[in-house]
Amino acid sequence: MNVTLVSAGMGTADTLTGEAGLAIAAADCVIGAERLLASLPLPDGAARAPLALPEDVVRHLRDNRDSFASAVVVLSGDAGFYSGAKRILELLNIQALLAAGSENAPSLFEVTVIPGVGAVQYFAARLRRPWQDFRLASAHGVDTDVLAEVLNHPCVFFLTGGRLDVGAIIRILHRSGLDDAVLTVGENLAAPTERIVRGTVEELLHETFSSLAVLLVENSRTFTRKTAAAGIPDDDFIRANVPMTKREVRAVAVSLLAPEPADILYDIGAGTGSVSVELANCARRGRVYAIERLPAACELIHKNRSRFGVYNLEVVSGAAPAILESLPPPDRAFIGSSGGDIAAVLAALVGKNPAVRIVAAAICLETVAEVMDAFTTENLARAEVVQVAASRTHGVGGKHLLRAENPIFLLAAGGPVNA
Repeated sequence: MNVTLVSAGMGTADTLTGEAGLAIAAADCVIGAERLLASLPLPDGAARAPLALPEDVVRHLRDNRDSFASAVVVLSGDAGFYSGAKRILELLNIQALLAAGSENAPSLFEVTVIPGVGAVQYFAARLRRPWQDFRLASAHGVDTDVLAEVLNHPCVFFLTGGRLDVGAIIRILHRSGLDDAVLTVGENLAAPTERIVRGTVEELLHETFSSLAVLLVENSRTFTRKTAAAGIPDDDFIRANVPMTKREVRAVAVSLLAPEPADILYDIGAGTGSVSVELANCARRGRVYAIERLPAACELIHKNRSRFGVYNLEVVSGAAPAILESLPPPDRAFIGSSGGDIAAVLAALVGKNPAVRIVAAAICLETVAEVMDAFTTENLARAEVVQVAASRTHGVGGKHLLRAENPIFLLAAGGPVNA
């Protein structure tokens, strides 16, 4: 049987390519979602099978392989862009044959794929702008980190549907503080009820949109720091009278934590949020929870979050360990201040994730001993202590003299066995 996977464009006769139209006209059997079969020009004598799931489509093809000479599977949009074509080809073993270098091996089907006009091309044309600079993402039936996409790319095109429809994405952006991001929604594209709406997150927050919609998010507040390397100059932060971990200590602490791009990170006793900002810059597809009990410090963290564009940083007002219960399990945690109960904080962290990597700061020897005892109690492996004693120059009479900063102990332990 000859099987043709036809890209049906926007699901209308007007957006079919000539090649796709000819393939449909010559088919003995046409398979596809009921919406597509109802809207496309199908040949009068062809059998119709209203099936959408790839497993159902392939089962129908196999069950009827001797009944038809040619079958067409119509797929919305373009077969190469978040389409069911990938799974259908896998089930037909086409990709497996190609990967094995056996494209001429015997098969039950001769398969052809015809490209078409996808939602991104159609939408960009309606907006009269090129789409070459769009970041393309799908939130239609797949797990997508909306915030990570928007923070890392200034212009993101989303296919939407299912759990992550347009409204859900708008609410995520609103909760993250991106109310001024500009949105363009394309609803029921190519249909008589087509609607294109433009506005900010704040303006569209309470709007209702169809489930058949795409979304373009333009965000000028992406990460402002071009490098993710640790060690932001102290003077770059808004500080006031709240304690701040100094640049050299932050750089070593982040090195000991070794955050990965999609990590969940805690900064306990966050102060001004300087360590939180460093971690958010490193984990640009992760989340950082800045935990701080002082209202004035929380306000500063919010300001520094905006200053550096790290909207993957969430300020959590409260004291550890109690406040940690509502947070997702951490991959890594920095403890700048434990509020005097380091043992309870460490126990809570290990309870949430036995493989958590922890780095704690201490300025006195008694605290070092307390942290090391807690590491032992929690059976945290590979414990180590690093003392950071930095000196900086200052000018005196035209000369440069060194002035020592307070020495800080950094205690690290835990983490994955293969870390």
